[in-house]
Amino acid sequence: RLPQQSTSAGRLRVFARARPMETEALRNNGRASTGCGRSLELYPESDVVRLTCETEAQLFVPGLAENRDFGFDGVFPENSDNEAVFEQVGRPVLEECLNGYNGTILAYGQTGTGKTHSLLEDSGDVGIWPRLTES
Repeated sequence: RLPQQSTSAGRLRVFARARPMETEALRNNGRASTGCGRSLELYPESDVVRLTCETEAQLFVPGLAENRDFGFDGVFPENSDNEAVFEQVGRPVLEECLNGYNGTILAYGQTGTGKTHSLLEDSGDVGIWPRLTES
């Protein structure tokens, strides 16, 4: 977990958000497959994403997988709505902009991972950008 710091003073903040799992991941005990024997697990309570790498040899011996934890300023599980993302990501940037500072919200990821859903809107779940303009 990263140390808590103020959102001001130009600090870059990084968040991770998972989209809802597809049927294949649900059959895999809730572990989203990233291919090549890898899986991701989210720990929102500690703002950590765990990448589990399993080599071909490790697939035959349970418990030998290598885990790598990545800390973020916030982790949003697949059941998070855009309002929760806005409150933790968008609102602090908006407040800093209203105080005269520059602000940027950037969504990065592979095709189909939910960038447009998070930033705009999809199926009535209004995204961050419309919420910024309404606030």
